[in-house]
Amino acid sequence: MPPPSIKVMLDCGAFSAWRRGETIDLPAYIEFVKRHEHLLDCYVALDVIPGSLGRAPGSLKRPRTVAEVKVSGAQSYANLQAMKNAGLRQAIPTFHQGEELCWLERMLRDGESYIGLSPAKNMSWDIQQPWLDRIFAILTDRAGNPLVKTHGFGIASVDFLKRYPFFSCDTAGWCTAAGKGKIYAPAYANGSPNYLCRPTLVTISQESEHKPPKHKYNRDRQFTKLRPEDRTNTEHFIASEAELTLAEVKRRSEARAQTMAAYYQGLIAALPDNIRFLQPRSLNASEREVWEWLIAARQPIKWSRPKLYFSTQNDKQWKRALAAVGARHHLLSYWHLKERPGVLASYVNG
Repeated sequence: MPPPSIKVMLDCGAFSAWRRGETIDLPAYIEFVKRHEHLLDCYVALDVIPGSLGRAPGSLKRPRTVAEVKVSGAQSYANLQAMKNAGLRQAIPTFHQGEELCWLERMLRDGESYIGLSPAKNMSWDIQQPWLDRIFAILTDRAGNPLVKTHGFGIASVDFLKRYPFFSCDTAGWCTAAGKGKIYAPAYANGSPNYLCRPTLVTISQESEHKPPKHKYNRDRQFTKLRPEDRTNTEHFIASEAELTLAEVKRRSEARAQTMAAYYQGLIAALPDNIRFLQPRSLNASEREVWEWLIAARQPIKWSRPKLYFSTQNDKQWKRALAAVGARHHLLSYWHLKERPGVLASYVNG
C-alpha cells in the first residue's frame, strides 16, 4: 500500500482540554494511536499543561505556580512512559515553558531524539523568546547546530523561524485569521513578496468594508485603508501565490484560508537552509552541565527547512484550501477525533 499523500501529526489535544479545564483519558488515547499509527507521520505524547489560561469571567492572566509546574512535569513524564510501555516508542514528549530543567534533562538522557517545545501561550512573545533562547542554548552545539530534533508548538512567526533551528512547527493561525476576515500580506521588494520580513495582518473581508473593525489596530490595517502601493502588492500576492482573485478572498473564508496557507508555504520555502542558533550563550551551572553532556553524547543534526504542520480539523473547506497550495503536512487533534471512529482514515485517504 502506498504511503498516504497527507502527512499527519497527531496532537493529543492537551491545549484544547486545558482551555476548557478538562482532561484527556490516557488509555483511550493510547488505544487510538495504536489503532491509527500506520496512518501517522508522527504523534505527540499526552502532556499536561501547567496553570490556567485565565479566560474565565473575572480571571486574570498569571504566571504558572511552582506547584502547578511540578505536577504537570511529573504527570507528562509518567504519561510518556506509559505510552512507551504500551509499545508507542515514537511518542514525542513536550517540554513546557516554566517546567524545571530536570524534565528536559531526563528526556535527553533517556535518548529522546525529537522533543516538542511549548512556550507559555498565555504570555507575550517577549517572555517566550528568552525562554526559547535558553532552551536552544542547551540543545545546540558551539556552532549553533541542533543536537536534537525539536517541534515548536504554535510557533510559525517569521522572527522565531529565522532565529531557531526547528525541525518542525505548527500553526492554527492560518485558518483562525481567515475565519475572522483577515490574511497575511507579505512585504514586497523589487516586485516580489519578501517572506523574511514581518507581514501585515490585513482585514480584508467583504463584511469589514461595510462594518469597519472596532479596534483601531484592525481599522488601520483594513485593506481599503492601505497605501495604494500596498493594496497593489496585496492583490498581486493573492493572484500570483494563492491563485485567487481579490473578490474571492473578500467574499469567502476558504479563499482567505488558501491565501494564508500560501503565505506560510512561501515563508517556509524562503527560509535559509540549516538555520543555526547564533545568539549569545548564557547558561547557569546546571544548564551548562546538561549542554556539555549533550555535546559529548550527540552529533549535530542537519536538514533543509522545518516542516510546517497546518493545524486543522476534519473540515472540507480547510482541507481544500491546503490542497490548493500543496500543503501536505497537517496537524489533527485527538481531542476533535476521539468521538468519531474512522474519521482519521477517511481524512488521510481522501
